[in-house]
Amino acid sequence: MSAEDTLAKLDETLKGMGSSVQEFLNIQTTGRPQIVVAAQPLPIFNGDSRGAANWLREYNDLAEDNGYSTAMKWSRVRNSLTGNAKSWFKLSVQRDESIDSWDKFVKVFKSEFLSEVSKRALRQELLAVEQGDELPLDYLFRVQGLCLDYDEDMDTVTILDYVRRGLSKKYRESLAISGRNTLADATKLFRTLQEDITAFTTPSTSSEKDEIEQEDSSVDDDSEIGSTSDKEVSSQEEDEDEVDDDSQSGNGSDSNMDPGLVEETSGRM
Repeated sequence: MSAEDTLAKLDETLKGMGSSVQEFLNIQTTGRPQIVVAAQPLPIFNGDSRGAANWLREYNDLAEDNGYSTAMKWSRVRNSLTGNAKSWFKLSVQRDESIDSWDKFVKVFKSEFLSEVSKRALRQELLAVEQGDELPLDYLFRVQGLCLDYDEDMDTVTILDYVRRGLSKKYRESLAISGRNTLADATKLFRTLQEDITAFTTPSTSSEKDEIEQEDSSVDDDSEIGSTSDKEVSSQEEDEDEVDDDSQSGNGSDSNMDPGLVEETSGRM
């Protein structure tokens, strides 16, 4: 058994005890445990060939970031498979004693999930992809993922051509006007556009809502004040009308007095 295989088995044993090979080695060399950064979880593959290349790439990259050797990649890969992929592993990989390393696993994996039939289906999907209502940056990342699933060595110029193919007219024109002809530049442009869209559609903050409510309250108060003033003016007008009515009533009573009584009153005066 190689040293890598021994470390892989030791890691599996210590994993159940809440430790790791690195922590174990640190204790042996320094005499005390050291803080070790937690390992990143490895991605899961369900057997869908459209995501096979992307999964294989992410699994390999994250495993290396975690410091895993090729033996550890091989020993852990079974736990990163589910659904059809897990069934394939049990029926085809585990029963074949010749498949006993990470490199051999990668070879049979590509043969199973990255066959010419799968690649033709991916190419058809790439040719038919459209943005629709999708945000520009989300669309770019989706197409980029499909391109790398189809060909993990595809150059950025070809990827950008596939991105342009399904872009909506508005964003295709924005990309042309900007003069940005690289995938990196297109990514920056779409990120800016998407941030602007998100900022425009984001609801007002609580402070902005409070200001709006205060303004509405002020408008309501002004309306109430105006309404009160109108009522006071109307009341004054009604009082004046009553006074005028009383005056007219008094004048009318003098004119209706008995002429004889008027003469008698005048004689007394």
